[in-house]
Amino acid sequence: MVLFLVLYPGVYHYVGGAEGTTVGKLLFPSMSTMLNLLTVALFAMSFDFISGYTGYLSFGHSLFFGTGVFLVLGVYAGSFEGMPLLGWIPATLPFMVLMLVAGVLSIVLALLVGAVSFRLTGVYFAMITLGFAELARFTAEGFFGAEGLTLPLLDSPPSIGLPFVDALTLPVGPFALRNSPVMLGEVPLLGLVLDVLSAIPLIGNYVVANPAIQGEVLSYYLVGLVVLLCYLAMQRFIHSPFGRVMVAIRENEERAKAIGYDTFRYKMGAFGISAFFAGVAGALFAVSQQQGDPARDFGVIERAGEALVATLIGGIGTLAGPFYGYLFDFNLREIAGGKGNNGIKEFLADNLEWLLNTGLPGTSVEEIVDIWIVGHPALYIGIVFILFILFVPGGLLGTLRLAVGGKLAKTFPDWLGRRLDRIRSVFGDR
Repeated sequence: MVLFLVLYPGVYHYVGGAEGTTVGKLLFPSMSTMLNLLTVALFAMSFDFISGYTGYLSFGHSLFFGTGVFLVLGVYAGSFEGMPLLGWIPATLPFMVLMLVAGVLSIVLALLVGAVSFRLTGVYFAMITLGFAELARFTAEGFFGAEGLTLPLLDSPPSIGLPFVDALTLPVGPFALRNSPVMLGEVPLLGLVLDVLSAIPLIGNYVVANPAIQGEVLSYYLVGLVVLLCYLAMQRFIHSPFGRVMVAIRENEERAKAIGYDTFRYKMGAFGISAFFAGVAGALFAVSQQQGDPARDFGVIERAGEALVATLIGGIGTLAGPFYGYLFDFNLREIAGGKGNNGIKEFLADNLEWLLNTGLPGTSVEEIVDIWIVGHPALYIGIVFILFILFVPGGLLGTLRLAVGGKLAKTFPDWLGRRLDRIRSVFGDR
């Protein structure tokens, strides 16, 4: 999957982009969609970290995502000037440091929320976290306004890399290289990165020969690298003794208590870790999408609800499952929503125009598509969600692991070894 994501810009260009086929345009998400996917998938993985591995559904997890979004946008927009706690953060602070500050602030909020919420269990825990998120949403709307914030034009765009070392940082944001005074030739390290990209199959000529999309593709790789490192860090926690206790809490908390574990401390620790990565996801979202909306980014339905749907479709308790769930979700929304050249209506217009123009009593196929498909992707996501709950309760990744007898990283080498042994037995020394 990592290799596929590395090659995706080139794959999309030749299969789903300007030079792609109509089927490719329908099935492959656009680059802007993939960039958005990476950030919200990290948020969904942080949601699965607490909900899938301890069994406590954090419906208010959007509180931490929104914190990351508006801390970054607020600092760069100067919204916190004069405030006692956040006013000390300068707008010139490197983005990597600001991203860590967003994560740490999310941990502090998680400990405050968890100190109250973990006194409860089940649906009561879920509802009280939801209440905290709604409180944060109303507060953010009152402070930033209902329209939210947009990332201002900065003398130096937010960069990902080694803080305070300009030669080892690269600007992030789909329009960072075009909207800022920093020109391509003046960005340290960029020439080397473009040389490396030019050597990657499928990508080289596409990226290097198109300066207009270099900012978006570069942001895709930078955000993807941070998301991958966060995923590996969460995997390390899960496969540690700490993670084993998390699973024990999920399976039988009373038994975990009986053998001597202080489950409250472990739940607080897991909540803080998941909040940290949710805050990091929000910070990445802020600079990659360059805007924030309190109703959306703090919203229980818009963020936590979507994360829950993606987690259940991809596989709860798998950590990587939410990424596949969001990939499925985003692509279905883009197909049904008809954005750009990636919609079902555009596909029918290019390949089955006669069907689209077919008249029916009192209507036409085109009107039916407009009424029942275009603009209503949530309807089909809801139908798919119900079908997954009924027939694929383990989700995409969970069901696949069940079919092959475990995690692919462990089972694939054995499967490949058996196939190679069979080939050797057939061909012998030849």
